[in-house]
Amino acid sequence: MIESLIISLILTLIIEVTLALLVNIRDEDNIFTVIFASVVTNPIVVFTVNMINLLNNYVLTRVVVYILEILVVFAEGYIFKKYMKNLRMNPYLFALYLNGFSFFIGEVINIFLIN
Repeated sequence: MIESLIISLILTLIIEVTLALLVNIRDEDNIFTVIFASVVTNPIVVFTVNMINLLNNYVLTRVVVYILEILVVFAEGYIFKKYMKNLRMNPYLFALYLNGFSFFIGEVINIFLIN
């Protein structure tokens, strides 16, 4: 389980920092904020989903994943609103952009590489 927490966090950081750079987030403090938001939210989501997976209930796991991802967008959007300087887009849309892409890539990895 620790391995999945570490791998997920590293992949999330790589994806989300890359995406932030692609939309011209270059300020060091803003990049740190993107990293901070992921470090705060990702382990909570991955740990919770790992625990729910132990119940072997696919539907419950998917429902929990979607609820947690929605909560992460709101939490990270709040962090971006509070701490990012000169963000040209709505912080909640920015959080949706980062998390939507990293979630999608994670799903693809799970489907094609793990299962």
